[in-house]
Amino acid sequence: MRPAVPGDALLDIAERIDASTEAERVMAAVGDLAPEDRDLLMLVAWEDTPYKVCADILGIPVGTVRSRLHRIRRELRSAVHLDDPTPEALQ
Repeated sequence: MRPAVPGDALLDIAERIDASTEAERVMAAVGDLAPEDRDLLMLVAWEDTPYKVCADILGIPVGTVRSRLHRIRRELRSAVHLDDPTPEALQ
């Protein structure tokens, strides 16, 4: 265990605030998704459902599952500015 450094507590707080803000942006972006996209994302991300099973549940081809997920991930990255590591992107 390393000794505590005076600035560590402040860094921990700042990191938690950043993580909380990022989580809020992600949840808002998920809420903005079309219902069918949100359903697919929930099946894959939260339920860990295999693509084939998602396809069967949603009545769509596996290729459509893959292409929708690709688009959904791209949209979410864009919505929460995960592609832009600059501090301005977090404001």
